[in-house]
Amino acid sequence: YCNTCPGECGNEVCEWDETYVTCPNDCEPPPGCDLPDMSLSILADGSVLYNTSELIGGFQFTVDGVTLTGATGGAAGDAGFLISNSATEVLGFSLTGATIDGCGT
Repeated sequence: YCNTCPGECGNEVCEWDETYVTCPNDCEPPPGCDLPDMSLSILADGSVLYNTSELIGGFQFTVDGVTLTGATGGAAGDAGFLISNSATEVLGFSLTGATIDGCGT
């Protein structure tokens, strides 16, 4: 087994260098890809799923029925977004022009 050899797209195995984008028949889609376009959903554990056909340069949303204690990580964290929250609002944006696209968490 070679964990540094290029994967073979189309062999029904999602190998180390393949993703859903590069080999959709081999790899599972990331969470959120089954949502309608331009939408988000919040899971019971607090994870936010999204699906978008447009670039996201920033976001703000309100959460009802719970008290937020933090907001970090996910695609926004990976993109270097500044993320902050109050007890009911989440705000994220990039100071460098970074964007998020597609679907994920």
